[in-house]
Amino acid sequence: MQCILAYDLGTGGVKASLFNKDGKNISYTFIEYETYYSIGGYHEQNPNDWFNAIIKATNQLMNSSDTLPADIMGIGLSGHSLGIVPIDCNGRLLVEKTPIWSDTRAKSQAETFFKFVNYATWYYKTGNGFPAHLYSIFKIAWCKQNQKEIYDNTYKFLGTKDYINYLLTNVALTDYSYASGSGVYDLLDKKYCDEYIQIIGIEKNKLPEIIASSEVIGMLQKEAAQKLGLIEGIPVVCGGVDNACMSLGAGCFEQGDTYASLGSSAWVTVATKKPIVDFQNKPYVWAHCVNDMYIPSVGVFSSGSSLKWVKDNFFSDLNHYDNPYAKIDELAEQSPVGAKGLVFCPQLAGGSSIDISYNVRGGFFG
Repeated sequence: MQCILAYDLGTGGVKASLFNKDGKNISYTFIEYETYYSIGGYHEQNPNDWFNAIIKATNQLMNSSDTLPADIMGIGLSGHSLGIVPIDCNGRLLVEKTPIWSDTRAKSQAETFFKFVNYATWYYKTGNGFPAHLYSIFKIAWCKQNQKEIYDNTYKFLGTKDYINYLLTNVALTDYSYASGSGVYDLLDKKYCDEYIQIIGIEKNKLPEIIASSEVIGMLQKEAAQKLGLIEGIPVVCGGVDNACMSLGAGCFEQGDTYASLGSSAWVTVATKKPIVDFQNKPYVWAHCVNDMYIPSVGVFSSGSSLKWVKDNFFSDLNHYDNPYAKIDELAEQSPVGAKGLVFCPQLAGGSSIDISYNVRGGFFG
């Protein structure tokens, strides 16, 4: 039996699956990990938690199926966007926790940049419709100003799935879809914008080089293979940002295809041959993991993460169930339509491009 191992590093945890060569899902599991929130807009995760979750998920997949290590023909990852993971020239992780996509600490760095660059011009070139300070390059600029020793010792600032790829292969690269969330990626020229990199004052060589999502980045190395219980030498493809890989998985990769995603955040996406940009409404545009395609999207930053907050704060007594969310669903079914007038504003991660203010937060009324 020939199989593919696929991992998705989501905000809430890693989703791992085994597929046979016909695309049939053989086995699936989900391992949760923690997000750490603190004053100053810090939303952080520990990259070691990602890899430990992947190790645990791999063991569960292999043990729950008839799949043997020799059956695995390839490995591919997607990962949540806008992350920066600093490694030194020996591949050593330089921090315990790294900012994830929703981290808002880099506001002043973005404001400084836009003193020299017109915001609309930047948006139309990059398609970056999230609040600007969420994008990777501004988080790197924050690191340079506030953690200079870490910045100086950084060989590459990697994305989430690119860091895992490095642990698997000892190769530090990214793909076009993940690079399009860097804040300095030219959507039409399909490369980093040197002008923007110079203005923000970051050395370009600290950004990973870009290849196609489908290219083999390298082979599974011995140490990683032993931890995963797999065989050395399995091809690992570069993979893509979660939005792009989910679009592909949903069959959204030809002109006009659309899909909706409900995860930790939620969005609606269309596949297009050209970027769709509009400065007033700021759809955020990613390069697709399918060559020469784009995925303009609009969305909200809290969806499943808001449900998790409700579970943790109101229904912690249900955590002993295998699926506490199913029990919450049962309780919700007992409530009349309209919830007796109670309304929950679920913007727990702040506003997105479709909100009037990124400072909007959650609340109950009625």
